[in-house]
Amino acid sequence: MADLDISDYTTLKNALQPWLDREDDTDITTKLSLFVKLAEGHLNRRIKAVETDTTLTGTANSRSLTTSSLSIVEPLALWRLEDGDEHPVTKRRDGTFAYDGDSGRPGFWAIDASFSRIDMDRPLDQAYSFRFRYVERFALSDSVTTNWLLTNHPDVYLAACLYEGFNYLQSDSDVAKWKPIRDEGVSDVRTQLSQARKGTLSFDPGLSSINSRRHGAYLYDE
Repeated sequence: MADLDISDYTTLKNALQPWLDREDDTDITTKLSLFVKLAEGHLNRRIKAVETDTTLTGTANSRSLTTSSLSIVEPLALWRLEDGDEHPVTKRRDGTFAYDGDSGRPGFWAIDASFSRIDMDRPLDQAYSFRFRYVERFALSDSVTTNWLLTNHPDVYLAACLYEGFNYLQSDSDVAKWKPIRDEGVSDVRTQLSQARKGTLSFDPGLSSINSRRHGAYLYDE
């Protein structure tokens, strides 16, 4: 399963359908999102939340960065990228700093209650790129189309979803087949994260995802 063409929420569901199609269940496509959600419940319980990075690109004369395509549990830090260097932008609680009408380099940032938008203290004087670090859980949707686990271990995601799908279909032989595949994959990922945590406190899965560039992730102790 190493060469699976699964890169996002849509291709994951497309991969599930041929496995789960049954003559007596012609509406399986409407249940695929349910199987993904059930699988993610298991994955989130077994694989602790991770810290990960993504690159956000601002717009000149705008003070906002869109984060609606990310599954954020906790926002952590923001750096402005300029001339090859990173410059920290200070995190504040939403509503605790004044807005400056003059465009320039931002000094403060806060994220809204829905975690869908970052607001800065002033409009940008140019389209800066930012490195945003946050705690991520697995919660794919039409707006959150990918995450580091799906990018780097699509076989684990697929096995977890197929287990839930065959369990729904009450196909005991298929459940028995996919459960150890899922469990072994989850165990391997947990071991990989644990070793990275003990070694360098960082995990670089070499991630790239749709509309974002992942720099690294590591185990987040809750």
